[in-house]
Amino acid sequence: GHGSSSKSSSSSTSVFGQRMAFGAILRPLCSKLTGKFQDDLLLEDGEPILQEDVSFITHLGEDPFCVQSERVQGPIIGPDGKFEREALTTLAVEFTADLPLEYEEGQTLRVIGPHGPVEVRPPPGAQPGSSHVYRLAPKPEFRVVAPPGVQSGMSMTFKQSNGIQISIQVPPNVGPGEAFTVNPPVLMVRVPDEAQAGDVVCFRNIVRRTGDNREVTEWCRARVPEGLQPGKYFAARLPRPVKT
Repeated sequence: GHGSSSKSSSSSTSVFGQRMAFGAILRPLCSKLTGKFQDDLLLEDGEPILQEDVSFITHLGEDPFCVQSERVQGPIIGPDGKFEREALTTLAVEFTADLPLEYEEGQTLRVIGPHGPVEVRPPPGAQPGSSHVYRLAPKPEFRVVAPPGVQSGMSMTFKQSNGIQISIQVPPNVGPGEAFTVNPPVLMVRVPDEAQAGDVVCFRNIVRRTGDNREVTEWCRARVPEGLQPGKYFAARLPRPVKT
């Protein structure tokens, strides 16, 4: 074999079976990425893309409370003659809450979330007066191990088995060989009052801000997953960005 040779001409699919210098499989693409899906990353000619089936990226399975949303013109009148409900949204957040001194194991707590009270269940064995962090966020979608030669802030491109490319930016303080998780590009959607599982809701997604700091928004529509009541949240995966 070539030993340590890692020219991109050796980037045929057979490289995945060999222990090669990692640069042959992936050259990190440095760019300012938002963690959103990139449809058309400009790769150099013959630039190899890391396939999902190598050991550096693991899909963590489906999240039952994460659904795909679609871009729409706005709320429409549904089959029941009523307008589709508009739902409130937030980016994924985490917040801290202290357990009251009279807390007893198994109780649910009402804490103040982004849009008012949210019910949370403290972990088993939680002590009265202790402080806990709650995440209003989707289940992570991928677990990634930073490959050799990759530093925090660099972005890596993976091509999934379905052909979609995703770009992942290495978070701060992560070095080669260290693992991190990647969330899907979502908004957290609050189930509106009087809505139920299976209902379709509409929400606004901020696409970008203009120079004078106005928000450019688009309407999206998603279906409330099973097992959720009003006031609970689900993750709506955002449509792929429109090419401008």
